[in-house]
Amino acid sequence: MSTLRAVPNPVTTGQANASFSNDIYKDKLFRIFMKATLLLFSVSIFLCLSATPALAADLEHDLNSRYANKILNLRSPLSANSLEFDSSGKPVKSSSTGPWSIYSRISVKKIQLRSDRLEIECKRLGLQYDGHELVPVDIDKSVKLTLRLDHPLTDAADAEARLGTIFVSEPEAIIASAPDFWHDYLKDPALARYANPKLVPSPPGIAKFGDPGVKLPKPLHTPEPQFNDVARKFRYQGSNVLSCIVNKEGVPEQIRIIRPLGFGLDEESVDALRHWRFQPGTKDGSPVAVYLTVEMSFNLR
Repeated sequence: MSTLRAVPNPVTTGQANASFSNDIYKDKLFRIFMKATLLLFSVSIFLCLSATPALAADLEHDLNSRYANKILNLRSPLSANSLEFDSSGKPVKSSSTGPWSIYSRISVKKIQLRSDRLEIECKRLGLQYDGHELVPVDIDKSVKLTLRLDHPLTDAADAEARLGTIFVSEPEAIIASAPDFWHDYLKDPALARYANPKLVPSPPGIAKFGDPGVKLPKPLHTPEPQFNDVARKFRYQGSNVLSCIVNKEGVPEQIRIIRPLGFGLDEESVDALRHWRFQPGTKDGSPVAVYLTVEMSFNLR
């Protein structure tokens, strides 16, 4: 009696072996591909991490080369010794403002670039009037500025744009950053060179010294301006000239600096003059608003 046995189909078996071998080959290729991809990714990350500090160091060096010892004008004369700004240039914490002629100018000592901020070490420069113009003078005060970044800086132009959020450089912008009573002088420093302050042109339509029938206002209450700590420390003294319009009630308005003194003493003068009171000026016997110049002196006793 014969027994029937299943005999493997040679064609089917060969195809199965070929398919199995092909799967192994594909799997090996896939593993090689994944390893190569992972290696390439790792190398890319390494290069990025290696290059970023190098680029940052180069940019930091460039910034220090550009700005070290450079005099810059803050958008606002904030008086704190440490100031932090967000990426748009707004102070993170509230800070009081001080006299523009003390707290508006800084000289850069050192810039440090971090991934999320710029740190700027500076010294304060006060402004003194030397008889011709306002000149910056070291007042022995340091200030640290921190500017937050919303993205890592890419180049010097990017850094300059960020710094432009806290500093101003154009003459018109510098004038705008100062209090209103500084604007006339800053726009036309030649006002300070008038030999007689009474000859400074008055606003149109306002009575002034020398006009027919005009009598000047008479001071009734004249509190003296105060020295500030910076002027006292450097024993800085002298005089300045302000202008104002004394209204029909004897109250000074539209106070302006004609010839400055600096070191914050002009701001002290403006504050004092705001509290002065006058017997109103008259024209032909009737009270009128009168343009007036006032000289204030600071003397250390």
